[in-house]
Amino acid sequence: MANVEINPYKGENGAPQLRPSVAAHLDILGYSDYISELFKDGKGEKELVRLRNALDEAYQDLKARPNKQIFSDKLRFQVRSFTDNLFIGYPIPEHDDAWGVLRTVVDYIGHLQMTLALDGYFIRGAISVGDLYVDEDIVFGPALMEAVRAEKQLAVFPRVVLCDSAEEPFQAELEDKKVLNVLIDSDRRVFIDYLNASVMIAQPGGPVFTEFLEGHKTTIVAKLEQFTNKPYIRAKYEWAAIYHNAFCESHPTLFDENDRISCALLAPPPQAWIARPSKVE
Repeated sequence: MANVEINPYKGENGAPQLRPSVAAHLDILGYSDYISELFKDGKGEKELVRLRNALDEAYQDLKARPNKQIFSDKLRFQVRSFTDNLFIGYPIPEHDDAWGVLRTVVDYIGHLQMTLALDGYFIRGAISVGDLYVDEDIVFGPALMEAVRAEKQLAVFPRVVLCDSAEEPFQAELEDKKVLNVLIDSDRRVFIDYLNASVMIAQPGGPVFTEFLEGHKTTIVAKLEQFTNKPYIRAKYEWAAIYHNAFCESHPTLFDENDRISCALLAPPPQAWIARPSKVE
């Protein structure tokens, strides 16, 4: 008899119930404008196939393979998508805290970000911890609202940030220790270090997945060139380039200038304004 997946957000009688969960709201950067242009050019259906294949590859693990070292088979990721939006929910097992689930969600989303980036889809989003309900038709609860609000207001760049509710378990667990696969940005927001999670997955002592880094560089350079005349969009990919280069610089024995994105492709620093001479009549 085939195993029937049980919705962990429903009680024994099938009634919906809120559960403490880790939630993530993700958005494909610039996708609405991109898809609008494709439909104008009659290429919408082709893009649908490409997106469907990319999403299948990116979150097949989220749908099919729970972390058996931590979770019951019944407590699987709940994944929902709508055009350029993805939602991921994972209930926190009873008699457990958010720490183990949160670390697993961070690692999975880092993998999802890397996989989609290599296909040209850069992700912006946020992760929260709180009460949540998910079924086939609706997603509901304060964890969703916090993640959606942070994705819109705080993420800004192609990064997945931790909401305040998700930062707390990290700080309580690790105090002053270094946290793997997350970084803190210049605006003090903590975000997923998906390059470290993907490129350095075999470390310590093992090989690095340089093909991921090469693909990441190629995709960002293409985006910088594509949006040369759209500075608002291009600035977001410049952030991705800065992040890429910072990752390379953090591993100087493994990566060199050839692995980095040329600074010549990035916005030049501010310069002194020298007024033009007055026109001679």
